[in-house]
Amino acid sequence: MASRLEIRLLGGASFLLDGHPVKSIPTRVAQALLIYLLHQRTTVAREQLIDLFFQASTPQQAAANLRSTLSRLRKELAPFLLIDGRSVGINPQADIWLDSTQFNQQIESDTLDSALSLYQGDFLAGFFLRDAPEFENWALVERERLRLKAIEGFKMQIAQQVEQAAYWDALDTVNRLLGIEPFLEEMHSTKMVLLMRTGQRARALQQYQTVVNLFAEELGVAVLPQTTALYERINNLGTPPPHNLPAPTDQFIGREPEMTTILRLLAEPARRLITLFGIGGIGKTRLALEVARRLVKQQAGMFLDGTFFVSLIGVEADASAAPFAQQLLQAIGIAASGRQAPTEEAIAHLRQREMLL
Repeated sequence: MASRLEIRLLGGASFLLDGHPVKSIPTRVAQALLIYLLHQRTTVAREQLIDLFFQASTPQQAAANLRSTLSRLRKELAPFLLIDGRSVGINPQADIWLDSTQFNQQIESDTLDSALSLYQGDFLAGFFLRDAPEFENWALVERERLRLKAIEGFKMQIAQQVEQAAYWDALDTVNRLLGIEPFLEEMHSTKMVLLMRTGQRARALQQYQTVVNLFAEELGVAVLPQTTALYERINNLGTPPPHNLPAPTDQFIGREPEMTTILRLLAEPARRLITLFGIGGIGKTRLALEVARRLVKQQAGMFLDGTFFVSLIGVEADASAAPFAQQLLQAIGIAASGRQAPTEEAIAHLRQREMLL
């Protein structure tokens, strides 16, 4: 039965042959040479390998060192290698699993979950090779390339999770991303919002102090004004978000498909209006109230400024916008100042807020 070679390079370097550690590559040079060959799509000239790994040696000693290194690799890995007098490469027919290759393929095909599960840390994290600056330069470029792909992948996953109102999952993903790259200020802001959406206001405020201290101590800079503005907004928000929903008078039964659909639509950040159609008396208002009650109970953080029922009883259908605005301001607990028309005042109050009305 053919052997299987499994190599993990994202977060360190490990080599398994049929599930057991490979014993024939105890030296860093042998490991680095195998890693480099695995990342090339063709055979590599011996002279190029000498320049990469034995630059500090004399030509004779460098050639001898390369022969010795290849001899060690052959002990257990001969079926995986193509070696002749001029070049060295990986056997394309061999059964080899390489996490960095899998990561590349999966993230480019938008299979984010499986791709990001492979990214356990930076490429060759903690793996260094003294006296081989050319290899170190190659590893640095590869590390940064994979890191940038991972960062973009994590950002895409976070956006998807937020759109699905999966705030706890998004928070876990943000923490993973900040573990890889702690100086992404936008992600610290995202974490503050997610902490607020999951009912952790104190931790959201603490996160602001964390990023302020981090940037001051490590970078010598202040956070952006919008980060401070977000902190001030969270500081002024209540938790849980307020609501004025009337208590139900009896048990609500059925309509689960409709409720599920409405909740899914509400979770879409770009959606601003949902209209329920139907003849009078079939329960549109009751359905809307039940959806709002479930939201307040299970996902209150979706609308940080609250959920409010605005009754339009007594407002004529052909009336101007002012009576509607007055009812809205009253429902959300805002006393009209009299300095602006009710419509303008309502617009000004709602413009920067997240509310379900």
